[in-house]
Amino acid sequence: MFNQNSHWKPHTLGNSLIRLKNAEIDLWKIDLDVPSKSGLSKISDGDLVRAKSLRLEQDRRRFLNGRQIFHQILDLYAEHSLGFHLYYDEFNRPLVSNNELSVSFSRSGGMAIAAIARGGSLGVDVERLKPLPDLNVAANSVMASEEYRSLNRSSGINKLAKFYIAWTAKEAFLKATGQGLIDDLTSISIDLSSVHDYENLQNSYELRLTTLPTEHSTDDWQLQHLLWREEMCVAVAYDQQFTNVRLFEPLAD
Repeated sequence: MFNQNSHWKPHTLGNSLIRLKNAEIDLWKIDLDVPSKSGLSKISDGDLVRAKSLRLEQDRRRFLNGRQIFHQILDLYAEHSLGFHLYYDEFNRPLVSNNELSVSFSRSGGMAIAAIARGGSLGVDVERLKPLPDLNVAANSVMASEEYRSLNRSSGINKLAKFYIAWTAKEAFLKATGQGLIDDLTSISIDLSSVHDYENLQNSYELRLTTLPTEHSTDDWQLQHLLWREEMCVAVAYDQQFTNVRLFEPLAD
């Protein structure tokens, strides 16, 4: 898994290929405000149409830059995905055809995370740890009863972290299952007992799903969280056991 000294290893896009082992997940941290030197060479007509639907110029630029860099990252895994085609389903979930890779992508503001594994169902979610004007109201719509009680046993940054940890874990699970948004996030619950002192936590730890919708078993899923610089919360959900997570960030190609 991660360890307390985990750091994001720079890797040049368009450079040497990357090989994934079974039970291994690669995470890529992408700064969406740093454009690719390759321009928009990987952007599809569908991407351009989607970008035009966004109201703010900054959002359009970040969206296209994220799609471009995500394509370039996947090119590094050509050994696993020769002749692959990247497409998006009705929930905007990225899928890769005719190969053995499972991928996921999430962004929050100017930061994005791409996740890549060999097969299985994979989901990733990222959120910035920003204060909420009414945390209890937001938590009531997201958290199951035991999660909510755990939240209210904490205060300050610990309380805020518990909320984001639960939220991102649920979103990562939904992305992995391909369900997209559901009306009742409280039907999914996470054991938050290990999140007792955010300021002294290691930068990553495992979580346990305690309740899922009836068509899923909690025994089939593994959750991992990464807290980065006390400002970004990343959750990874995977329906297979994994033993190693590698962290990368793209350098200019």
